[in-house]
Amino acid sequence: MREAELIEKLKSVVFKKSESLEGIKIEGYDFGNGLNVSQILESLGPTGTQASNLGDAIEIVKQMIEWRLSHEQVTKDCSEEMKSPTHREFVKCKIFLGFTSNILSPGVRENIRHLVKHNLVDVLVTTSGGIEEEILKCLADKSKGDLHSKGDDKLEDWIVPILDRMLGEQNTDHVLWTPSRVIARLGKEINNKSSFLYWAYKNSIPVYCPAFFCTALNGPLRKTLHSYSIRNPSLLVDSMQEHAMLHNESLHANPRKTAMIILGGDANMMCNGADFKVIINTLEKFNGRDFSARSDDVSWGKVCASDKFVKVKYMCFLVHYGATVAFPLLVRETFGKIQGYEYNQGLSLSRILNPVPSTGFLVSYLGEAIEIVNQMLEWRLSHDQVAEDCSEEENNPTYRESVKCKIFLGFTSNIILSGVRDIIRYLAEHRMVDVIVTTTGGIEEDIIKCFANTYRVSRLGHPDT
Repeated sequence: MREAELIEKLKSVVFKKSESLEGIKIEGYDFGNGLNVSQILESLGPTGTQASNLGDAIEIVKQMIEWRLSHEQVTKDCSEEMKSPTHREFVKCKIFLGFTSNILSPGVRENIRHLVKHNLVDVLVTTSGGIEEEILKCLADKSKGDLHSKGDDKLEDWIVPILDRMLGEQNTDHVLWTPSRVIARLGKEINNKSSFLYWAYKNSIPVYCPAFFCTALNGPLRKTLHSYSIRNPSLLVDSMQEHAMLHNESLHANPRKTAMIILGGDANMMCNGADFKVIINTLEKFNGRDFSARSDDVSWGKVCASDKFVKVKYMCFLVHYGATVAFPLLVRETFGKIQGYEYNQGLSLSRILNPVPSTGFLVSYLGEAIEIVNQMLEWRLSHDQVAEDCSEEENNPTYRESVKCKIFLGFTSNIILSGVRDIIRYLAEHRMVDVIVTTTGGIEEDIIKCFANTYRVSRLGHPDT
């Protein structure tokens, strides 16, 4: 084979012909337009990678909130009431919010309380650890860095008299206690406006906990309930009835659509699954757990076979994150626009990020990163003491105030593939960094983007494609 033919053959294998694509153009937020929090969050969709999944999640939650029965066609077998346009406009989507106990340990608890306080969700599903954490937070505050729970010794003193009264009501009034009814009673007794249990009781929002007696073996709630059951074995809490009540929430939801926002857990396998679903966690599908599965697992019955599904795992500005980062942003851009950020302090991204360092878990690292970058930007040579061997120029106060920190920005090629490229361009354009270090792939991707746009073509509901 001649050399020219060989070269052409190799080129045909290595260099693929460009194709036209249709979809959402990949681009990030241009900070030259100012710090508009709504536009920043709206830009997540076309940013690419996991930022797009968070953007999709925001869109799906907006659909949950905006859905009305009036959006659907009137069926032949519906009642006269269901035919009324006024009534149909009044019927909203039934929203389930599920979360595990580790969500309540950090500051995401305040976001959940806001939703419950303002009747923005209809059903809560959590673990026994979630109930335990909430009670302990009301009995004694937890601080970041304190690995030892405070208030454990107070829990027994607080809950035993309540259990005594419940036992009396069971014997005299024939009350059938289930975990959700016990939780509602605890919300009433806690009488603490900082608690989502209190607001769930006040607003008659059920809090289901099918595994109420499955806290950690050393958990103070389990130890207290166990010791009480030994002394008073006649107090009965029916877990079987709890499962039936939870299933009925979705089975009897018709004609309402159902929606789920899941923070590290799962719910609603009845009624052919949910119509809308958002899962926020850091788990991969490979561990075989249901709430880490892909969207195409509709055969399990967890979610209807529709496009309205998204799973948020990681975000481009943080290597690993969970609900502590994604959930406050999602609430701000969806439910927050209904009632105002609770906030009642305005819809400000700064107000959301200010408490980040004290929120706990991985989101605290984001908060600390923000603080460190602020220190980089604010440092001046004048902040340091004058060295004995420094020059006359370095002794000059004006000169010392002008000397700033030298900032290196490093990134890999996959960052340029996403809309973060536009943020890097903004930093370089405005001389906000001094040195950029990247890979050859980063240079290649940036040049290719100048010749042809990249598009996001994966279908909503299939974040893995």
